[in-house]
Amino acid sequence: MTVLVIACPCALGLATPISVMVAVGRAAQSGILIRNGDALQTAGKLTCLILDKTGTVTEGKPVVMSIEAIGGMNEDSILQLAASIESGSEHPLAASILAAAEQKQLKLEKMTQFEAIAGFGVSAVCNGQHILFGNKALLDTKGIHYADDSKRLETLSASGQTPMLLAVDGNITGIIAVADPIKKDSPPRWNCLNLRAYASSW
Repeated sequence: MTVLVIACPCALGLATPISVMVAVGRAAQSGILIRNGDALQTAGKLTCLILDKTGTVTEGKPVVMSIEAIGGMNEDSILQLAASIESGSEHPLAASILAAAEQKQLKLEKMTQFEAIAGFGVSAVCNGQHILFGNKALLDTKGIHYADDSKRLETLSASGQTPMLLAVDGNITGIIAVADPIKKDSPPRWNCLNLRAYASSW
């Protein structure tokens, strides 16, 4: 090292800033902005990367992926009731329910006694019927158990979807699964991840 410093001090002095400049420039061409050389050097020691999935890896616009009827009610009726009760909600997933109902041109029912239950879902009365729409925990708190198809809910969650249950007068009538689609320009390796759509949505 002493010989190199004596022989070519300018080259050694310029090597680091030039390599950093080239690396920052190449990263910028790929859409990666690096604040400074220290950040770049620290990045070389990273072993784990944590990022906000929503709007970064995914579209940030959840959509209805599936509707499953239980107990005789058809899919359109389930979506109609869910959209009707969600029309009074400000939750991010409510927009996806309403968009799906609008796409099918379903007429919304009038709801009364609307209540948003933070962390669980929503409750309201429609044509004299008590409507609940939310996660499994919401129905559990109301004494409505859904043990028969609990594996189905786990399967939906594991595939990156958020399952929501619709209950009418204490009877579960359907499941609506919502997911936040992965962006087309996200690297294929993201598709291998278990991306839970709004894991703590309710």
